[in-house]
Amino acid sequence: MARTHNDTRIGDLRTRTIPAVPEHVTIGAARKVAELKHVAELFVERDGRLVGVLNERTLAATDEGVGVETVMASIDGCLHPAMPASRARELFMQSGASILPVTFGALLLGALSRVDVEQALAHRGAAPRPRRARLRAAA
Repeated sequence: MARTHNDTRIGDLRTRTIPAVPEHVTIGAARKVAELKHVAELFVERDGRLVGVLNERTLAATDEGVGVETVMASIDGCLHPAMPASRARELFMQSGASILPVTFGALLLGALSRVDVEQALAHRGAAPRPRRARLRAAA
């Protein structure tokens, strides 16, 4: 039986790798990491736990010497591979986040943006893309 958009799960979607920086670094250092890793967003971690995200606008508009902990957006929730995409959309709307981590227990699988979820829901009736099994590091 073909899956419909109503039962598309987060685990059916292709995640992206987003590096994490410690909360004590400056925006200047975070910009360098983003440039080296060729990404527009970064996660922020404290004691091995994801606590925030730096989006492209924050990275570009904030003075070099400012600490990332003062300008990061808090991560209010994580996505789970078994979560329906419709529930993920609700979490994005509630949190106002543009990107959220996808986790399975303590394992970071990657990240999805709100646009990724909206696109998946817009493809009504389309079969989900097959996923390759893979593990990713956050940094």
